Amino acid sequence: MFEEIDISQSARLDFAIPPMPQVLVVDLSLITGMDTSTVDIFGEVRELCKKNDCKLYLCGLSPRQKKAFAKAGIKPDKGLPRSKRTFLFFSDLDSGLGKAEDVLIQEEMETSDVLHFTQPFAGSEAVSGFHVALRHIDELHCTEFANGLLDLEPYTKSLELSEGQFLFEKDGRGGIVGEKDHGLFFIERGMVRVDKDNSDMTLTRTRSYMGTSAMMKLANDNTLKGQHARLGTIARRSALAKRLAGGGQTNPSYRSARMGPGWVIGIYEFASGQPPIGVFRAITPSRLHYIPFSTIHELEETHPILAIRLYKLVSHMMVRKENNTVSQLTTLHNILSSPAHSKPFPRSTAALRSIGR
Repeated sequence: MFEEIDISQSARLDFAIPPMPQVLVVDLSLITGMDTSTVDIFGEVRELCKKNDCKLYLCGLSPRQKKAFAKAGIKPDKGLPRSKRTFLFFSDLDSGLGKAEDVLIQEEMETSDVLHFTQPFAGSEAVSGFHVALRHIDELHCTEFANGLLDLEPYTKSLELSEGQFLFEKDGRGGIVGEKDHGLFFIERGMVRVDKDNSDMTLTRTRSYMGTSAMMKLANDNTLKGQHARLGTIARRSALAKRLAGGGQTNPSYRSARMGPGWVIGIYEFASGQPPIGVFRAITPSRLHYIPFSTIHELEETHPILAIRLYKLVSHMMVRKENNTVSQLTTLHNILSSPAHSKPFPRSTAALRSIGR
């Protein structure tokens, strides 16, 4: 994965060579045990990743396996900001992949043209913040909605979010918008993180209740048929037992999306009438332009053409997000369903496999 490829060699190829990996995610949730020689190999893997500026994330380790790693001196990084840590343990693969995605997104933000979205349009006439937010949408989605929606500006309110501040008030979180005052939020600058909120789980069917029930079922079904005596199934059931025993508790809140200039918060809530399923929090200082849902409903009566233009924008962005979701799920499915490799192979071989050669 980390071998250097000669420029003359890559020039002769008719396909792109994948870059060196920035994050290596290893799923160990189906592993029931490992000997000291295997643990030592992971120590070598850690050193190899560290040498090549690659982060290593191990997912699904049981408490016993973590102790074995600790005895060999293989411990997660501590005493550093979490973004700077290169070796971490995660309870499950989803958490590890989510953190890896955060790392790649942050790297892309720091090194690519995404940064220009936080700045005003260079060389353009003086425009309002709301106009800038609309132009970001047009630029990102290759549309022409900005000029037709400028008449919405008198009905909007500019909001400033400091880093770490919540958007909506809920359960004492201190957001800047009331729990019943939702609307559409056009992002002019900054990044907003969306965390999946599991705080509304019922008291009668908590995670511990479900875990106890599943554990009892595993313990009471000892027949050969009940045990599904096949290696793969046994490993999966063992992984489930590890999680229920406390070795793989999932985080009650995890990042599900990031939104920046060119996107609008609240479009699904506006279209479906359902409350948001996530918690919105600024990860950088942000400015948004807010129009309440109640104001939009009034515009349907007083300015129907303007309302229709807004509906067209919302429809377009919903379709775009659905397409992005399908693409991301396809990538995730390929990751999860790809067979394990018996030995390392060079990046040129990985490129050939990715194009089906």
